[in-house]
Amino acid sequence: MIRCFVIIRKWLVGYYTNDFVPCPQLRAMLLAFIRKAQEHPHVTASARDLRIIQQLRTCIQTLRRQYQPSDQSSGVAKHSSLMFTPGLVTKDDHPATQGCRTKLSSLLIKARISFTKSLPRDTSTYDRLMDVSPMLIAEQLCIIEQELLAHVIWEDLVKWPHDKAIPSIHNVVERFNLSCQYFTRELTRWSMDKARQGQLISHLIRVASACREMRNYSAMLQVVLGIQTANINHFPPALKKTWDSLEAFASPLKNWGHIRSVMDKFLETPHQIKGPAIPFLGVYLSDITYTFELPTFITSSLQTEKIIKFDKFRTLAKIIRKIQDFQTYSQYSFQKHPVIYPLCHQLDCPYI
Repeated sequence: MIRCFVIIRKWLVGYYTNDFVPCPQLRAMLLAFIRKAQEHPHVTASARDLRIIQQLRTCIQTLRRQYQPSDQSSGVAKHSSLMFTPGLVTKDDHPATQGCRTKLSSLLIKARISFTKSLPRDTSTYDRLMDVSPMLIAEQLCIIEQELLAHVIWEDLVKWPHDKAIPSIHNVVERFNLSCQYFTRELTRWSMDKARQGQLISHLIRVASACREMRNYSAMLQVVLGIQTANINHFPPALKKTWDSLEAFASPLKNWGHIRSVMDKFLETPHQIKGPAIPFLGVYLSDITYTFELPTFITSSLQTEKIIKFDKFRTLAKIIRKIQDFQTYSQYSFQKHPVIYPLCHQLDCPYI
């Protein structure tokens, strides 16, 4: 049930304007699906599943209030995004979950969604981005990431593999995801105006390059992944070399090998490298989760008592120590801009 909830919520939050705003039939079908799911025996027997259904209803109500009928009648969406592709049903899912996924996949087939190609009338977000220098945007992003990282404590990191809702870490992860969606949305909304889209691409590449120079690897990845998700095929010739370098640096190949090597080098010689740094926390969170999945005890047929595998906890301590070191070396001296800081902090992303 949780998997269905995550898929539907991501569909609603990220793609509401493209799928649901221009298609009242799809909205009605989804509401009918949620009502039937709420009456399903497997759902009524579980307080957690009932709470999940209620959260979905709240999510839909919030989005309906956000997008007024005047916007729907004009066919103009406040944000744009990519089309959602439903996940496949796996044999390990609960039978009720399989049924929910099958119905969810059929919604897209039956609805026959028509996407609007009209440009949004509200250009305020575009203008605000273009009026701010890339260096100033990068500085404000450094302050935001520094504040988020400072709230992560080692006790939360130890609990993370078992509780993904820990506020301090959840805020970092949610901020990363929403930022990627924001940059993607700003690029795709100008897909019919290549001139403006090209200007925005150039601006964002300069922001990512500035973040890399400031060693804010989290914000740099947010911008780069946002551009990649937008499926941009044309880049300004003057910045093509810069983009290729950023794309290679942010490659997830070899378990984020490039970013790992740079972050490890910084921690080995922090005093030789001038300036602070912000890590890509996702790398370390993945390492912590993988380490926790290792066996805690060493079992042997020749021994009657279990032996604790201390190497597992040494590895875990090293990973947490790296994060703590970055917290020490992440003290930027930038000042909060009274206008740009709130803009970069909110990013116009709907938070549900």
